[in-house]
Amino acid sequence: MQLPQVTLGIIPIEVRKLIDEVGIDYLLTMNGQYNEFAGKKLFDFPLQYQQAKKILEVFEHHNIATAFMTRAEIFCFNQNHNLKTALGALDITPQPANKETFDFHQPIYQILAFYEDHEAEKIILPPDIKTTRWHRYAVDVWIIKVQKHAQ
Repeated sequence: MQLPQVTLGIIPIEVRKLIDEVGIDYLLTMNGQYNEFAGKKLFDFPLQYQQAKKILEVFEHHNIATAFMTRAEIFCFNQNHNLKTALGALDITPQPANKETFDFHQPIYQILAFYEDHEAEKIILPPDIKTTRWHRYAVDVWIIKVQKHAQ
């Protein structure tokens, strides 16, 4: 018996609605960081509070825009050309958020960073963090050890 399943990096609200309408049973999202079966969380691997804060600190030091992915939303503290172009290519508009009041303790499954390849050499992330480029201006930022477990 085959179960209807979808594997996605980013889940725009429109895709979530389609998944619900079609009746997809198994959903693997955000590079394996959030997984659900029959509409309920099966397992997840959110970033730890300190990991999210450290990653944000690295990108802010280089004036690189970021977005934070929760199960249902993508939040950003500031928008620039790279963010608008990359997310716009997927018809996604992130929710504006205030960094001072943002709840970094909620499950954050992935961070998106918006920069070009030539900027990558100056960015030094913690050793357990990996980036995967998905657009000229954007990368996924996720935990290496989780990806190995999710496969």
